[in-house]
Order: sequence, then structure tokens, then C-alpha cells
Amino acid sequence: MTRLQSEMNQKSNEFFFEIKRGEVAPANRITISNEAAGRAMLAIDLLEPWSCHQIYKVFDDKYADIFGRKEVDAARVIFIMRIMWLIEKKLDGIEVRPLAHYALTKYFLASLLSKILRSSEGPRDVMRDPSTLPQERETEFLRKCADIVGTLVIDLNYEVQEKGPAFDYKADLKSPKQVEELSSLLLKSYEKDVARGKAESFAGW
Repeated sequence: MTRLQSEMNQKSNEFFFEIKRGEVAPANRITISNEAAGRAMLAIDLLEPWSCHQIYKVFDDKYADIFGRKEVDAARVIFIMRIMWLIEKKLDGIEVRPLAHYALTKYFLASLLSKILRSSEGPRDVMRDPSTLPQERETEFLRKCADIVGTLVIDLNYEVQEKGPAFDYKADLKSPKQVEELSSLLLKSYEKDVARGKAESFAGW
């Protein structure tokens, strides 16, 4: 944690990595807490969005898997958080408002986006090592990600409507089995949208 904090202080004038609650960030820096970063990497890197409400997983059970990897550096933390922030902006498109505000929803969408990115060589390389993404292309990359999340939200609205009262999001988004089933449905819908030219993709990136 101290290594990440020191590294972020040295390499970024924009962000501060908080490792203890109440730490005061340098003036004009955006605070990224270790808790927020850990939850985000649990969903995006480890693809376990159903565990993101359990903070002990971040700092105990999954700590080494999340933070102990050699590829976890300040640049990765910042990149992962940029993805989370763009997802949060898309939550307003979810029609069932309690679902939009439910803590695990954004992590579920994050894991879906991660699976889509890892299915193509170019973005897969970026997810493996964000430093391979030229700075001048970062805005384009994140815009494509935002567009894809927008498509996923539309498809999620449809699936929720189809399931009706049978969809218990508080239980389903905590269940690995239910998350995988819903993920499969949404990924298939996304692939159909791409094939029809109705959705953004990273083809040719």
C-alpha cells in the first residue's frame, strides 16, 4: 500500500492514493481510496463482482490476489478507476432505480465490460498492461468503453423487464451462478448488437 501511495505521488500530479481513512490529500488532487481500488480490481481483474460488497475479501481473503500482483502499480489503479467512473455515469440509464443505486450493480457492469475487452487482442493487451495505451488514444479508448456500457445498460433493462418480479437483484447479484447466467445473456445480446452494427466494439483496435 505504501509503495502504491509513494508511486502515485511521484508519477501523478492529479491523484492521491489513500491507504488510511482520513488522510489529507495534497491540494488539487483527486483521492482514490485503497478500498475503492480494491473493489474495482476484484470486479475487473478477478471477475468476482458478487464479492465486492464484502470488504473483508479486499483486505483479507483476496488481498494478495488483488494487490499482490506485480502488474498492480499506480498507473493500473488510475486506469481501473477511470473505468469505474465512466460506468458510474451510465447508471442513470438503468430504469429500475433501486437497481441503479444498488452497490453491486456497477461492479457487475464492470466485470461484463472487462470480459468484452479481454475478448479482443488490442484491448486485452491494454487490460494486461495499461501503460501500452498511448496517452493520445486513452480518451478514445474510454469513450468506446462508455458506449459499450451504455449498450449493456439497455440490454440489462430489457432482461430485468423480461424477468419481472422473478428478478431479485439483491440476491442474484450476490450469487456467482446467477451473475454468470445474466452475464451470458447480456454478452450474447451485445454480440448480436455488434453484428447488426448497433453497438460500439473494439474491432480493428
